[in-house]
Amino acid sequence: MDASHRKIDFLAHDNVVILRSLTKTYHLCGARIGYALAAQKEIARLSARQPTWSVNAPAQAVALAFMRDEDFFRRTREFYALETPRFIGEIEKAGFSVLPTRVNFFLVETDDDEKLIRALLEKGLVVRHTRNFPGLDGRCVRVATRMPEENDILARAMGEVDL
Repeated sequence: MDASHRKIDFLAHDNVVILRSLTKTYHLCGARIGYALAAQKEIARLSARQPTWSVNAPAQAVALAFMRDEDFFRRTREFYALETPRFIGEIEKAGFSVLPTRVNFFLVETDDDEKLIRALLEKGLVVRHTRNFPGLDGRCVRVATRMPEENDILARAMGEVDL
């Protein structure tokens, strides 16, 4: 767990809820798993609304195993701290503007998201549209940092799209 969470006294801040997704950091995208940190009162409120079997047992077991491995978390953060800016630079060299980010996924501005998405799909590459993101209305696509070779393939393909 991120050490910064240990500094919060939830008894003194009973209106604070921290939500964390494990999908990107721990490469558990298909598991759709995360956690909440909060005062017991807030956890009780959230639990009352949580659906039965919201996360299956295998996903829970894998998530717990990854979270116990603090070295994995450190190595992952170090990787993304280096690879994400490099990847963003490659996308910018391909002619796109990238909105600032502090995480390992980001928004790439485009005048024609449909054309970009279709051109990338034809090459077997998938980026996420933002038409359902309030305020973006499809003016961007969302891209996630992956392994350097995969990132280079996407950046090259984006440079080949004639918008």
